[in-house]
Amino acid sequence: MVRPVALNRPECCAEPSLPTNVKGVTNAMRIQRQFTSAGSSPYDDIGFRVTSSEIRNPDGSMVFSQDSIEVPAEWSQVACDVLAQKYFRRAGVPAADALEPVAEEGVPSWLWRRRAA
Repeated sequence: MVRPVALNRPECCAEPSLPTNVKGVTNAMRIQRQFTSAGSSPYDDIGFRVTSSEIRNPDGSMVFSQDSIEVPAEWSQVACDVLAQKYFRRAGVPAADALEPVAEEGVPSWLWRRRAA
């Protein structure tokens, strides 16, 4: 029988003793907190700023505009524009609650496509 070699682990990486059942199997998975503090939001250490985003065609006409976007303070204006253009809802796009399901044979109701009501 081959016995496993004991690893010399630093104290920060030592495996904590976990509760086990009768067969010796651990009952819970534990994840040690690394980058945040208990009792505080992970966003407390990040500075934010409010900005606006405008994307224009070469002729100067407006393609996209969004005001009052809250972004991390270290982000560039290009990063803010990408966020606003890709992930924020635009005018003319129906909100999710304004869509009605379209029944499809052989498809569960939660997978039905939706169309504007």
